[in-house]
Amino acid sequence: MSPATATRAPEASAAFDATADGVRRSLVELYLDHGCPWSYMAFTALSRLAPEIGIRPTWRLLPIAGDRSVAAADAGMHAARLAAEWPEIAASAAADFGLRLRQPIGPADGRPAAAAIHLLRGIAPDREPEAHAALFAARFEAGQDISDPACLSALLGAFAEGFGEAFAALAPADLRAAPAEDTEQALQAGVRVVPTLVLNRRHVLLGAEPRDVLRLALANLTSNDARGDVGPGRRAATPPNPIPRLASP
Repeated sequence: MSPATATRAPEASAAFDATADGVRRSLVELYLDHGCPWSYMAFTALSRLAPEIGIRPTWRLLPIAGDRSVAAADAGMHAARLAAEWPEIAASAAADFGLRLRQPIGPADGRPAAAAIHLLRGIAPDREPEAHAALFAARFEAGQDISDPACLSALLGAFAEGFGEAFAALAPADLRAAPAEDTEQALQAGVRVVPTLVLNRRHVLLGAEPRDVLRLALANLTSNDARGDVGPGRRAATPPNPIPRLASP
């Protein structure tokens, strides 16, 4: 893993997640795509760390468009890159994150999965973390096609009563659109790759890091915010190789 620098997000003011007792808690946002193995690693590390340090991550969807998009050539290049780098990816996933990944076949269109998660948020928001975990495992461990609406309905229908019927009612165009809220937030934060972690709308960390390294990075950045030290250029542990976002929704 090559060293990198934590950068400052474009927004000038910090944002915090208020607790019930009024105490400020750091706002941690992770931009991810279910077709990206590094997103799976980053999601796994942050999910395991969150209860330990008392954070409540916000999961942001930034899907990579697949072969049904205008960026089909880029999606093909993405698939070729995964194939070429898969031994390194799988080794890192196993050693650093305890994940046993199966090499995916062909590019994945992440937009239907993003649409499904967006729908689930409105029905059973507390089940969203479990739904992300199920989608990642289906793609990279079970080898399922998570761009297939039938697959998505079967996977996520278990998390909320009525999800299957609501999902079946979505128009085809809805399955090809990323959630507008997440997309707008990504544009405001200048996020262009997945996975990207944004802390308090100030600091940006690209890529995936194991839990212990991520814990240290978050502690350092949170400490900087507490002191009012939010300048760019601070060193932080960083990523293997984040995947560039390949297409706009």
